[in-house]
Amino acid sequence: MQNHKTEDQPPIGNEEKEIDEQLVETVEKQLTINNNEINNANDTKDEIIEYKFIADGSLCKIAKHIRLLGYDCLCDFSYSSAYIIYKATIEKRIVLTGGKQLLQLLLSKQRKKNKELENDYYDSEEEEENLQEEEEVLNNKKNEMMKKEEENNFLYIDSHRPYSEQLNLLIKTYPLIFKEERIFTRCLKCNIPVTKINTDFLEKEEIDKLINLMKSIEKYNQYKHTVTKCLECKKYYWVGHYYFRCVEFAKTYSKK
Repeated sequence: MQNHKTEDQPPIGNEEKEIDEQLVETVEKQLTINNNEINNANDTKDEIIEYKFIADGSLCKIAKHIRLLGYDCLCDFSYSSAYIIYKATIEKRIVLTGGKQLLQLLLSKQRKKNKELENDYYDSEEEEENLQEEEEVLNNKKNEMMKKEEENNFLYIDSHRPYSEQLNLLIKTYPLIFKEERIFTRCLKCNIPVTKINTDFLEKEEIDKLINLMKSIEKYNQYKHTVTKCLECKKYYWVGHYYFRCVEFAKTYSKK
């Protein structure tokens, strides 16, 4: 191996050193920017879209699974088709239905809106005079149509199919993301967010009730710091055996 003498190499002047230092600094900055962009992309990749649903009475089990994952889903056997459509419209909720009657109403409503948009476009004489203006107006109409469809989005789930197939269709259509910290943050019965309970300030009657629900004083002492409560239906939740079973189920039927 040949030895290279330093005296044979031209000396590096102050200007060249400054250029090299600036170059290194620029590269380091760019690498930092690129890394931040990658990290931001990874963060947004699993960003949760806060879907809001309303389901008819035939899909109550589906509604409970949606709530288990921490998403907002209204559902009650008393809801009429008209009320579901009304509620979905004013609160921008996605309709989930297993009933053919409600499905027909939703399809009819969608066809009517699409027809109105088509007629609104083709009845204009000015749009036919200029091709460029036509394209612009048509694109606007398409965007308007897409917006209308989003506002009245819905999904038919055959309630007679196996439960696993129903869940797979739901997750395929709306990618509900699993986050363990969101599990049981909503009441499975009422849909409203649960409240953390400080058991140190509970009355004896309520503590006895929790001990009875957990089957022993030992389990109460083990899980009391995890207790939450639905202030609507007064149902309690805590981290226990049932909780971990639900976590595994939620992992299976959620966005991977």
